[in-house]
Amino acid sequence: MGRLRDFLVRAFRDPMQRMAALKLAEEGVGEGAPLLHASRHASNGADPITPESIGAVSVAGPFPPHADRHAQIGADPVEPASIGAVSAADLASTSNGKGASMVGVEDPTGEIDATTVEGALVEIASNAIYVSDIGVKTLTIAAASNSGFTDPDPAWVGATVIGVVPVSGNDQIVASVAVGADGAVTVTTAGNETADATFRVTAILD
Repeated sequence: MGRLRDFLVRAFRDPMQRMAALKLAEEGVGEGAPLLHASRHASNGADPITPESIGAVSVAGPFPPHADRHAQIGADPVEPASIGAVSAADLASTSNGKGASMVGVEDPTGEIDATTVEGALVEIASNAIYVSDIGVKTLTIAAASNSGFTDPDPAWVGATVIGVVPVSGNDQIVASVAVGADGAVTVTTAGNETADATFRVTAILD
């Protein structure tokens, strides 16, 4: 109505003429009719048109969040690397330099030299002991003797003994277990055995 009133004031100096023009406008006749009709659909008019009803966006919002523009499917996507981030795809990758090699290892006691998960896995695997690396031999110390040995075995050259277990007949303390340069294993007791004594020796093969 404000625009219509301004129009009538400018167009008709005589108050009576303005009143007549206003009446015609209300009836849909005359120059002021379009202004009066539009005023009905204003936000404070009798029949307001909402922005949504005509496919528009209200000046008061709501607007899409700014962050949506920078999502992967947004109008202006932001790459993880440009903001100092790592992509989920790179973390899941098995390519060289990605995946486990991008994840650090916290090791406060210094048990592992590697600083990444990939390096730690390689280090652990290289130091692991497999069943195929374990060797077991059985030998007997004859009665009235304090020493017994196995036949030479090249596979046992450089082996590290990790255990010796009496199997039967032993009544003496084991003094030493040694692997010779030819791979033969010798068990020596502190005193002579009263009867034949059998021992099982376990070692990590080199």
